[in-house]
Amino acid sequence: MPVGCQKLRRSVATRRTMPSPGTPDTGTQSVSVPVAAIRARTKPEAVFAPQVLPLLEPSRPALLEGVVEMHNCAKEMGIPMDTMRSAVSLFKNHATALREGNLLTDGYLTKSSFVSLVKQMLNETGVRHDAVEEASVIDRFVGTFMSAEQDCKGVMNFRDFAIWYSSHCFDENFLDAKEQAMRKLSRKLGVSPTEIDNYKRHFDIVDADGSGEIDAEEFLAMLYKFTKVPKDIGLPRKYVNDMFRAADTNCDGSIDFEDFVVFSQKFLY
Repeated sequence: MPVGCQKLRRSVATRRTMPSPGTPDTGTQSVSVPVAAIRARTKPEAVFAPQVLPLLEPSRPALLEGVVEMHNCAKEMGIPMDTMRSAVSLFKNHATALREGNLLTDGYLTKSSFVSLVKQMLNETGVRHDAVEEASVIDRFVGTFMSAEQDCKGVMNFRDFAIWYSSHCFDENFLDAKEQAMRKLSRKLGVSPTEIDNYKRHFDIVDADGSGEIDAEEFLAMLYKFTKVPKDIGLPRKYVNDMFRAADTNCDGSIDFEDFVVFSQKFLY
């Protein structure tokens, strides 16, 4: 073999058997590094250690189940979420479950528990009824209970109750005291509830100080607005006084909401 080729072969062999950097020279031409040592250097357990997740609270699954059921019922039955939340709250206060579990899926209302629920709704309005009137109202709603429970077993499940509640929660008897007074006034004056609401919005604008009554100064400002007469020209005093007397039916020096509606029907709208 030529001398040049022999030198090249010795050079390659020397490079293949040189110790790796950081490894002590033992005097041998080749060094064998154990596989276990290589694995120890990489420490795979430190890199691939599983992440420990926090445990959920025990009550979370049951609570989540009720929320999911509520949203599913609202979507399926086309009931607004605010109405559904109120229905859920009432049902949970008065329902009983056949077994330990979710009241929304396993609970039911009996006739007596439904009566208690209706009484709660009446009490929350702030309107006090005498015993005879309250009994009459409750009897009417008990009749709706009998028609609402679908399985004819004398009990009402949550879905039946949600349908009943969405149909009756805006009944006049379940409105607050102010709303009930407005409904009674609308019947007295022969106007619709929508019209009486519109009158109330205009009344609140004229009643600048929020006293619940329109005084002479506020009344004058209202006349300027509706007649569109500039204040620098002014309205005749006799005209203003005559209009105020026409509005102030009880002559107490102020105009309440009922007076305002009657006056508006005659002169303004």
